[in-house]
Amino acid sequence: QSLVDLGRFSYGEEVYADEPDKETRIRRDVLGTAMHRMFELTVNRFAKDKDKSKITEYLKDAVNMALIEGIDDMAEDIEPYEKRLRGFAAEFAEDDILLDRIADADNVYTELPFSFFLSDDKEAEALTAVLGEEIPLNTWVNGTADLVLEKDGKVCVLDYKSNENKQNDPNFKQTLLAKYKGQLALYKFAMKKLLNTDDVDTDIINYKPKI
Repeated sequence: QSLVDLGRFSYGEEVYADEPDKETRIRRDVLGTAMHRMFELTVNRFAKDKDKSKITEYLKDAVNMALIEGIDDMAEDIEPYEKRLRGFAAEFAEDDILLDRIADADNVYTELPFSFFLSDDKEAEALTAVLGEEIPLNTWVNGTADLVLEKDGKVCVLDYKSNENKQNDPNFKQTLLAKYKGQLALYKFAMKKLLNTDDVDTDIINYKPKI
């Protein structure tokens, strides 16, 4: 048996650096974990009452909790992390389309883990085809979907990113979708198995606040 970890920090995107960025003093892996935790806490509260007037309060609480939980990895220098998280929070609070989608969903899943064992030849071939690389038989495949919304039997997997549009690409969203197509294809494959549906879409939520 073998293990393939296709989770947030491995398959389909750059491996987050363990060393801090020289300009920001931020470890990208630590920031990524804190960002996802902040969104997870916020969405879980918002999905219950669906009250947009409270979203700023929820985000403020979530930023504080994410900082508390990650402080040991932030080398006691939380200021640059706090600035980034508050920037992400500000963009999230203004994302009416996303908030409406969350409020309208029948079921909302945050940081949804999945794990399945490839013991069927056809299934292994299908996953190999969508990922563009061979995934051998008798392999455990693990990962985590950032945000999953279910509405009228239809499922959408939303993946948080923080990529910077350095080249001012007018089609940056499409560029990101192409860049992470393997990761998104995995999420679609996994959610079909986990939620027992063939109606699964994927999308990217990209926030890159200017600090």
